[in-house]
Amino acid sequence: MENHFERRYKSLMNKIGNVSHNIKRYLNIEDDKITINFQKCNDSADSLIIIINYFNKNEYINFNLPKEVNDIIDSFCGNYIKLKFKLECINNFPFLSPTWKLLDLKNNLKSNNIINLHDYYIWIIDNINYDNSYRFGWTVIYGFEKEILILFTRINHFASIENNY
Repeated sequence: MENHFERRYKSLMNKIGNVSHNIKRYLNIEDDKITINFQKCNDSADSLIIIINYFNKNEYINFNLPKEVNDIIDSFCGNYIKLKFKLECINNFPFLSPTWKLLDLKNNLKSNNIINLHDYYIWIIDNINYDNSYRFGWTVIYGFEKEILILFTRINHFASIENNY
């Protein structure tokens, strides 16, 4: 028997054409530096894994090597932030809000020691969870696309982080 999580997941997949990276187009996100993918979690919990990557490629650099080697090296030249989140739907979902968790953060930004990116993203997740639970409240009409959009709007200032980190 299908539970609420499975029905909402199927509904989302139908909206985006059964391809997870289409969520970016569905949410009208046009930035080529950002990719968004998601999948159902492999464990027994009703949860989604959402992966958001930001990659800002630098100008082409000629290392005076053969073109094939130069192209491979150049493909790694750029700043990136890779985020992996988990959206957990607890037992009483959708009557209780899902919970966000930051699973992984990778980046190659040079830190100015003003802000710790891991702590910063944990703070954002804590705020989203608080807003869902207490401040604005959760409503059963929210779908996964709404939750992904809320997360994305809170973290979508990658260029500013890149320039000021």
